[in-house]
Amino acid sequence: MPTRKPSGRRRASQARSKATVERILDSAAALIVEKGADGVTMTEIARRSNVVVGSLYQYFADKSAINRALLVRHHEEVRRMLQGYLSNVGTFNDFMAAIEAAAANGLEEAAIKKTPSAWQYGYGEFEEAAKQVKNFLTLPYFNGEAWQGGKAWPDEKLGWAQLTPMGGHAGNDLQHAVIRRWVAPLNGTVAIEGTIKHEHKEGDGIRACIYSSRKGLLGNWVLHDQKAEAKVENLEVKQGDTVDFVVSIHQSLNNNDFLWAPVIRMVGPTAIRDANGYAREWNAAKEFAGPPGEERKPLTAWEQYAQVLLLSNEFLFVD
Repeated sequence: MPTRKPSGRRRASQARSKATVERILDSAAALIVEKGADGVTMTEIARRSNVVVGSLYQYFADKSAINRALLVRHHEEVRRMLQGYLSNVGTFNDFMAAIEAAAANGLEEAAIKKTPSAWQYGYGEFEEAAKQVKNFLTLPYFNGEAWQGGKAWPDEKLGWAQLTPMGGHAGNDLQHAVIRRWVAPLNGTVAIEGTIKHEHKEGDGIRACIYSSRKGLLGNWVLHDQKAEAKVENLEVKQGDTVDFVVSIHQSLNNNDFLWAPVIRMVGPTAIRDANGYAREWNAAKEFAGPPGEERKPLTAWEQYAQVLLLSNEFLFVD
């Protein structure tokens, strides 16, 4: 009996399913970076990937299944990258040379793709009466993991003010609120989302707000051992506009650290999208960086070899 070829409708359905799976995995990966693996729920993944929760469970039985799929996908990406370099390896020296060539090519591609960061890290004062950011001064010191006042933390002049990939710590008074600033690199319409968390019963919490240089105050919150969803829909921006994510003490300096890693995404018919249809986005946690032009020290050949081993089948354990 002749084999029936898949219809055009079925092929289109299969292509859509594959695209949906990739969108789910991309969304899950972004959320894990923002909140950590334990802090992500299936409902959040469904919302971020624009999939109904019931449909999400048709693709993945639970969060563990998504984690396994992410590990397998990353492993496949590394395998494909190395395949061309390792095809003619005959000796150990050939192998090491191939690993170095692959790493060098990866660094070169990263340098080509690198664009100026849209994020800036500073401090200043938010004037409650005028509902605006009074000033913005750059935090002067980057320690490799955080922006702050100086090498010592707290700093003699700027106190506890600090910004990290996932959040930070408010400064010592209302004049030293920490400000994570996004500078719009193009014209368009964006949406903002993120969760603000203050996780201490001690003290009296924090104040947080989002301020646009074009539209003014977009939202403000007072949190004490609480969390809030900080969302803005359909914000028009022009190139050079700024959006400030501001956090200060509420009434006193006492356990004023916080978590807040906003994500800004283009929306609407004019949104710039990649080949897979995903809208351009700026992720505060993923794009957190030091001073412009600062590069990490390249891995040695042995460090590169160790990373390849850790990504090989023998080291890929999934519970």
